[in-house]
Amino acid sequence: MPSISRGFRRRDRGGDPSRLPPGQHLESGFPVLSAGPTPHVSTAEWSFAIKGALDAPRRWSWDELRALEPDAIRCDIHCVTAWSKLDTEWDGISLDVLLDGVETDVLDLRGPIGGYFVWDSASGGPLLLVAGGSGVVPLMSIERNRRLAAPAIASTLLLSARAPEDVLYAAELDGATLTYTRRAPAGWTGYDRRIDAAMLTQVAPPPEARPRCFVCGPTAFVERISQDLVDLGHDSALVKTERFGATG
Repeated sequence: MPSISRGFRRRDRGGDPSRLPPGQHLESGFPVLSAGPTPHVSTAEWSFAIKGALDAPRRWSWDELRALEPDAIRCDIHCVTAWSKLDTEWDGISLDVLLDGVETDVLDLRGPIGGYFVWDSASGGPLLLVAGGSGVVPLMSIERNRRLAAPAIASTLLLSARAPEDVLYAAELDGATLTYTRRAPAGWTGYDRRIDAAMLTQVAPPPEARPRCFVCGPTAFVERISQDLVDLGHDSALVKTERFGATG
């Protein structure tokens, strides 16, 4: 059964670099990406509950959950920000344990909501990659694939970020076009507004080149950019989108 994690039990320091996926680097620590202070909840106030499809909700305090029989889970972590940590060991509580004694329970497990896109070198190019904020993550995967498998295919990456500290993969963005919507770096002479049709006209390959366009970011961003591309004459069949918003 799946397990519910309650934290790292051990931090391994080793690992075999030959097991790393392409583009990943071996990490001995646990980097954290955060836009602000990491929230902290006192264990005296913390609780875990299962609600719905039960006669009454089940709830455990921190001490009660830790008193349950744990399972050890060993796995590799491959983060989208290019670091990997191998052979990480977790403690977790099986759902069998949490639902012990429930005979008529109906448990509905739902996966992520949304779609995705892929590109491979056989799809051809040129490429136009347009990202809003963390929407650059899947686009960087495409860009890394292009660099390894088809470096002759031209690629244009256009990234919108609020401020310099919000730019992911900054060390890999040589040649990319950035625009800052809230605060640009000191001395910045590039774009400092939201991506619009005029910017796309200046940066993107022309529609007659039939670029494979990939757009990723918040829903409103993706809808606006994809519509701008179509209005500028790009083939809608070549405009692929991936979006994110509030969880549901």
